[in-house]
Amino acid sequence: MYAKFRLFVCGTSVFVFGGVFPVSAETLQEAVRSAISNHPSVVAAKASHKAADRDVRAEVSGYFPEISVSASGGRVYQDNATSRGLVTERGAAYSGYGEGALSMSQMVFDGMETHSRVAAAKARLRSYEDALGDVEEEIALRTAQSYLDVMRARQALILIQQQSQGIKDYYTRIQAMFDEGVVDESELQQARDVGMIVDGALADYEAQLSSAQAGYYEATGGMPEDRLVRPSSLDSIVPDAVQDAIQIAKANHFGLKSAVEEAKAAGLDIDVARADYFPDISGELSILKSDKKDVIGGESEDQRALLRMNWQFSTGGKQIAYVDKKKYKHEEAKARIHEIEREVERDVYQTYADYRAAEKKRKLSVERVKLNEKLFGAYETQFEGSRVSLLHVMRAQSQLFNARLEATDNDFRFLSAQYAVLTSMGYLKSALDASEMVRQEYNDSTPAPAHAMSAYVENGTLKMVTSSEEGLPQE
Repeated sequence: MYAKFRLFVCGTSVFVFGGVFPVSAETLQEAVRSAISNHPSVVAAKASHKAADRDVRAEVSGYFPEISVSASGGRVYQDNATSRGLVTERGAAYSGYGEGALSMSQMVFDGMETHSRVAAAKARLRSYEDALGDVEEEIALRTAQSYLDVMRARQALILIQQQSQGIKDYYTRIQAMFDEGVVDESELQQARDVGMIVDGALADYEAQLSSAQAGYYEATGGMPEDRLVRPSSLDSIVPDAVQDAIQIAKANHFGLKSAVEEAKAAGLDIDVARADYFPDISGELSILKSDKKDVIGGESEDQRALLRMNWQFSTGGKQIAYVDKKKYKHEEAKARIHEIEREVERDVYQTYADYRAAEKKRKLSVERVKLNEKLFGAYETQFEGSRVSLLHVMRAQSQLFNARLEATDNDFRFLSAQYAVLTSMGYLKSALDASEMVRQEYNDSTPAPAHAMSAYVENGTLKMVTSSEEGLPQE
């Protein structure tokens, strides 16, 4: 089905430019790498993946022969037919004793149990590998969102501090006009109310910054740097149609792929259980030597080359119950696939809804800033002509501030919504890595040509490519 969309272009290009950033500045890619390297959930997922790899090695060893070596020595007392025939005074004897045995056994046929165990272990290894990717995607999103929240709150606090100073200037002027009897007390109280609203916004965003820093610390294990580099927009690699994103997610989402591999392993567990219906046949080579006094047996040697068959049946139905149990486990694993498919589809729909809403709100807030700039300019002109009061100008300036604050919030939330969409598809980490690759290609002060990053679908996989073109507009 994806062959029809082999060269499907997901969006327009993202233009990313290299440059010299301050030494103390931290990029989003650096924060994500730090989080993925150190977060406990990633460390735990990596440990589970390594343990699964050892399970594969353990199961593969079933194809190889097993060697057994044993030795014993000491002193024995024996009363048997030999001793009674040779020891006339009491029919028993003591003797020094030494024995050594060496054997090698090789599985010949076990009802394909070993083959099924190895295949199931490999499927679970792939499942844990995909689970690791799913955890990394989740940590990347949490890091990106907290990173953007820190930048958003810091930018907002800068605007609020500037606004607070402006409001104080307005209030001082209105206070002076009140003292001179130009305005009444109601205007003075309304001016004070505007200032209190700004103080409330300051407290709100200070709390938001503390919360964002806490989220950043949880994700990365450290506090954000004083200077953060604004990350690039990844809007160009977000598919235009939600159905395209759903198809990509179902084909490449790490959590879904992990569930598919786990279901394969559960199906192979059924074959492992069915192997109990067949006999186990193995080959054996062994040698045994023992040394005792002649009166209790003397020296002996036993060498064997055998085929052994072991075939056991449970009369209580244990084997049948075990096979049925594995079948139910397989059904559970397949149902889990469908459950995750629905969750993935739901997440894509939800993130797309948030993304589209954030995109519209961002555009509207830009227009609202322009509108309020014109309105504020008009009020200033009217104030100079004594047509409106200073309080009206103050309110217009406060309204412009609120529009700018909202525009700042919506700008960062639009970036966060992009990242959430890519995470729902399983591609945020890859997209951030590709974005950094373009950024680092030029790292001197010489003006660099614009770079475009775009994406297309090939065999159900989102491919991201970069190119350099002269004359492209800068971001």
